[in-house]
Amino acid sequence: MSSVFRRGPLLCIQLLTSGGTYYRPILSTFTFSLRLTQPPITLKSLFSMSTSSLTAAYPAAAVGARTYEDAITALNTLQSNASILAAIRSSGRKLNDLSLVEMRSYLSRIGYSPSDLIPLNLIHISGTKGKGSTCAFTSWILTSHAHLLPANKEKVGLYTSPHLRSVRERIRINNEPISRDLFAKYFWEVWDRLGHAAEERGTEDVGGVARPMYFRFLTLMAFHVFVSEGMGVVVLEVGIGGEFDSTNIIEQPVCTGVTRLGIDHVAVLGETLGEISWHKAGIFKPGSAAFSVAQPDEARGVLESRAKERGVLGGEVRWVKEEEVLPPDTKLGLQGGFQWGNAALAVAVASEALRVITAGEVDYAKTHLGKGELPELVRRGLRETVWAGRCQVLADERLGNGRLVWCLDGAHTVDSLEAAGRWFVEREGGILSQQSEHDDGRVERKKRIRILLFNQQTRDAATLLKALHRTVTISVSTHPFFTHVIFTTNVTRRTGYSADLVSNGTSTSDVDNLTVQRALEQEWGVLNSGEGGAKRWLCGSIEEAVEKIRTVVGEEGGEGVVLCTGSLHLVGGALEVLDET
Repeated sequence: MSSVFRRGPLLCIQLLTSGGTYYRPILSTFTFSLRLTQPPITLKSLFSMSTSSLTAAYPAAAVGARTYEDAITALNTLQSNASILAAIRSSGRKLNDLSLVEMRSYLSRIGYSPSDLIPLNLIHISGTKGKGSTCAFTSWILTSHAHLLPANKEKVGLYTSPHLRSVRERIRINNEPISRDLFAKYFWEVWDRLGHAAEERGTEDVGGVARPMYFRFLTLMAFHVFVSEGMGVVVLEVGIGGEFDSTNIIEQPVCTGVTRLGIDHVAVLGETLGEISWHKAGIFKPGSAAFSVAQPDEARGVLESRAKERGVLGGEVRWVKEEEVLPPDTKLGLQGGFQWGNAALAVAVASEALRVITAGEVDYAKTHLGKGELPELVRRGLRETVWAGRCQVLADERLGNGRLVWCLDGAHTVDSLEAAGRWFVEREGGILSQQSEHDDGRVERKKRIRILLFNQQTRDAATLLKALHRTVTISVSTHPFFTHVIFTTNVTRRTGYSADLVSNGTSTSDVDNLTVQRALEQEWGVLNSGEGGAKRWLCGSIEEAVEKIRTVVGEEGGEGVVLCTGSLHLVGGALEVLDET
């Protein structure tokens, strides 16, 4: 049984199956596709399907299906498809208070109120660049201090997005993704609670949708995991913005932090740095300390104004200067000079969290910070931090002998791609300076094959590519710097996406026809006109791109190095393929 109703510019379909009541938004057109394991179906045929047929077509919705694989299949049905996302963007709708009202209602439907989250000792992090790395540094620092956490709660929770290879990466305990069994257990508990609540209470207070979309659902699930598993402290990364982000239903974090701000998500946050900063500072809470790295003047003014407006602890933003927090001999587990700012912010928020949790018994801000000192436990946390896909370097074991090295960074904004480009160029400069010099003064330089593997499927890909090209061009004297360039989709393998990497938010037609990749290939030709240019290829899958790169290096000889960047989805898929092949 099914029915359709209108909500704003969108139509929504209500599906009644033996597994419960499901609500999905659709466009006011005659096609609707879940794009999972089953082929696309028309809206007309969907209406004509019986309850038993629906359950058979979507087995993850059945009561008896409770495996991890079933959970991933069900979770992927909560993704918006590309047409819906385009409709929302073109409607000009901005984020608003309604999103938080609905999120609180969903939270109550799984058995919690915002006050139930206060004992988690939440650290809330927003920003444009470096949120994930800052959260990782913070989590590792706190894990090294687990003995100081509340009794029987010596665990550190970490919630971030997006994931690289497995959705389990988004929800971590003591820096490790939760297990498949634990994920399935808590996923189905949240899924069922929401389904039962819809049957008992209706859905008027949640916009007529029994279960929220992908990110919101995972946020609810993360809270459920952290409460159930007894976290002593939790590091929480904002999804988009801050003010109206689904994570911002928390009422009393131990502190908040803002990483470097820039222009991003303009469709929902605004086109100016001031507008964007307003959203990012929306996580500031009364009585909680608010920290930030150095910001451009426009952003700084907005953050300071919002801090006073919100009544943060001390009445103002605490500006973090890396040179005052990190001694010169500090060792970081993450590469890239820009990581020092992220690490300094992590030290500041972790120290404040420990001060609050220990009721002032441990107060590094008083005893160490600003004095050129760092406690060994803090140093250890920074040194041991691991965060895949950010300035990550891997040797390709298939070719062996260090013949091919992968440099992977999920940069996907102008600023972050410029930083990734500088990191790669600096690393290459260091490699070349180490090449051997003979007694007669001759320098032996091995043939260097530099390959760019790039994609960005949903943002302004050409602008991002230009930013990377500009950064590399002004940083080197050898042109063209890259000898080969490959533009690929984010599809994992020739046979399709890995289940955890399914992306319904991209146009199937654009992916199948390599529309974005062809445009990028042409753009690169324009950017390199007159320079001889690099050899260029287009690939329909990451697997195909990896095979092409290995073939090129194997046939041409010398040493190969790949910069894989432009998208976290691309980097995650590359790590998946490299691990299996």
